[in-house]
Amino acid sequence: MNHHGYVYQACNFMYTGATKRRTDKYTEDGKHSRHYDNSNQGKYRVVRSSKHRYIYITANKRIKREMLADLKYPILNYYPKGDNSNYQLGDYLQRELVCLS
Repeated sequence: MNHHGYVYQACNFMYTGATKRRTDKYTEDGKHSRHYDNSNQGKYRVVRSSKHRYIYITANKRIKREMLADLKYPILNYYPKGDNSNYQLGDYLQRELVCLS
C-alpha cells in the first residue's frame, strides 16, 4: 500500500479501512485479466495488494444519515499516514503468482 490517499483526505472523504489482499486471473504480457488465455484459465492467479478504502456521500442530511447507518464498514476516526515522498509509477513492483493446482 504505497498510496495513502492524501487527495481523498484533503477532500474530507471518510476512511473505512483497507481491503483484503486479493488475486486476479493471470495473463501474460500484462494484459487485463479479461483477456486471459484459456490454456492458463484457473491455473495461475496474480496477487493484488490491499488498498485503502474511502467513501464520500453526496446527498441531503436525511439520506446521508440513512446511508451511513446502512454502511457495512465502520468509519474510522483517523487517516493512514505514511512517507510523503515522491514515488515512481512503473514496473518496479514484482508480480506475485499463485498456482491453484
